[in-house]
Amino acid sequence: MWYEAAHEDGSISLAHDTIGEASVSTVFLGLDQRLGRDDGGPPILFETLIFGGDNDGDGRRYSTWDEAMAGHQEYVAREREALQ
Repeated sequence: MWYEAAHEDGSISLAHDTIGEASVSTVFLGLDQRLGRDDGGPPILFETLIFGGDNDGDGRRYSTWDEAMAGHQEYVAREREALQ
């Protein structure tokens, strides 16, 4: 069911904020990005990225929904602070 609602890239948007010229986007990736690594870590399923502005391309990946949402708010706060 999630796939039917997904974007063409296979991700599902969890949060999106525009701050000045930057956009902060957090998505569910749909596939574990840790696959193929033999480090025993938790799955990586979410990602926050900044598009535009001075921090274009900055981002982070997360294992849980809660981490992803907290990370999104962290990046939004950082972008708002950079505007001041």
